[in-house]
Order: sequence, then C-alpha cells, then structure tokens
Amino acid sequence: MLINKAVSVNKVAFIGAPRVGKTTLLSLLTGENLPKEYQPTIGLDFGNIQLGHHEFSLWDLAGQEQFAFLWEMFLKGTKLIFVVVDSTRNNVLLTKKIVEKTKKCCQRLICIANKQDLPEALKPEEIAEILNVETYGVIGLDPEYRTLLELILHQKISQQLKEL
Repeated sequence: MLINKAVSVNKVAFIGAPRVGKTTLLSLLTGENLPKEYQPTIGLDFGNIQLGHHEFSLWDLAGQEQFAFLWEMFLKGTKLIFVVVDSTRNNVLLTKKIVEKTKKCCQRLICIANKQDLPEALKPEEIAEILNVETYGVIGLDPEYRTLLELILHQKISQQLKEL
C-alpha cells in the first residue's frame, strides 16, 4: 500500500518588465523546451513542479504595462515572488518601481538577475544593492541553472514554513 505524504502547494510568481526572461525561466523549471524567439506573454502563463514535499504553482505574469493593473489581483496568495531583471542598468532601474509596488502584495521577494552572459550585465551584488532585494544571477537559456532555481524555491519555502 502506498502512503501519500502531505504535499504543500505553494504559489510562486514571476514578475518583471517585458523581455527579461520570465517565460524562459518558467520553461526551464518545468522542463519544457526553452523558447527560441521572444513571444510576449498575454495576461499570464502557468506551470507546476514538485520538489520533495512541496508542489509549486508557477505564475508568469505578463510584463507589458497594459497588464500591470492585473498584478495585484494575480499576486494574492503568493508565497514567493521572483522579480526578474535582464541585468542591464536601465532594466534594473525600471524594476525598482515594480519592486516597490510588489512589496505591498508579498514581502517574500527574490530578484533573479537573468542574462548574466550579456556584456553590459550588472553583477548580482550590484543589482541587490540597487533594488534592496536578495539577488541571484542566472542565464535562463542555460539548463545548468535549473538546479539553482529549484534550490532557491525549496530553501525559501522551507524557511517560510519554519517561521510560521
């Protein structure tokens, strides 16, 4: 007889400006084929993964300005927000406004500094200082970073559960 261990479902949102790699990171985590070309997310997209006893419902929120009014509604019940930047100075400064708005919905924010392979990419430490948010550098098109993202998800949700 199989005994199902309790699985907690945790809502995690990816938020940020357009073209920063939110959909790519979602695809990376869910094991889907990585996008070959940019196609903007319309509204939102979803994915699910399970890590140990934690199930994650991943929400990819469209970054275009016309969808920003939906963010607060979509972020309700979110346990963790990945604020994604493309690691360029202009995008990081734009994202500072997103971080300020988003902190009202969920205090658990982690910055994912994507596109660290770009020549003009700021280091994760520099981005963390500008945004005042814990920051991890990744290259979303590199499957090697999937393990790091899974580790961040697992650690942050486990830490949050211990605090309750």
